[in-house]
Amino acid sequence: MKQYLIGEASELTGLSRDTLRFYEKKGLIRSERKENGYRVYSEEELSALVSILYRRRMNYSLKGIGSNLMEEEQQLSGMKELTEKALLEEKAELRKHALSIKRLHLTMRDISSIEKDLGRYRILEFPEIFLLGTYGSYMDTTFSWFRLSSERDGLDMSYLLSRYKSCGRELQYSDTSLIFYKDTDEELEAYLKGCGKKLYGMSGRKCLFTVADISCREAELDTVQKILAEGKSRGLSLSREVYTVNLIDSMKEGQRISYREIYIPII
Repeated sequence: MKQYLIGEASELTGLSRDTLRFYEKKGLIRSERKENGYRVYSEEELSALVSILYRRRMNYSLKGIGSNLMEEEQQLSGMKELTEKALLEEKAELRKHALSIKRLHLTMRDISSIEKDLGRYRILEFPEIFLLGTYGSYMDTTFSWFRLSSERDGLDMSYLLSRYKSCGRELQYSDTSLIFYKDTDEELEAYLKGCGKKLYGMSGRKCLFTVADISCREAELDTVQKILAEGKSRGLSLSREVYTVNLIDSMKEGQRISYREIYIPII
């Protein structure tokens, strides 16, 4: 049976000499020493590298590969266990990446909304959203966001929806809800339904809509007055209830800008 020097084995397999030495140190392959002290590998050992590399590309751990190859009497059951474990880990990674992509899509959605509707007005249906909870203050809702985000991956994609009543030149705060947009993620939507969460009652209702920079209380009041005036100029009868949804924050000239979507229902 032919034997191969480490340089030849490296050239044939595409593995570096250091990798071959590392696999040998871990007991995955064996070499013999010639009289001159050079390492040589048998054809059988090089053939074993096919199985090792294939399993590494399935993200098997070296420890798992080693125990699986060495304990031949448990090889099939050991391989099954390793494969099931690796499969679960890969699915978890896929899920993790899928949620990251959904988060990026939501951020792009927010940016597009700001670019398209900042300071502009249009009639729009209130979005379909799941109500996760309603609280007496914005901060209570924020703390709920932190809690839910730690309980289940993906619920950090929730938004904060605040409700006000317009009273002349004043806005009277009512409450803030934690919401989750329908069709964001099927698995999380099924989970929410299983928890008894339902679509928000405003979902689908026609509203006069805009996006505004709500960096201070005065800007918020001014924006509401402008949208009410816009509704009047269009001959629309608008509700006194005002709904705002938090979008991403930005910076301009060292100042923080808080963007909000604003909905006022049409009666």
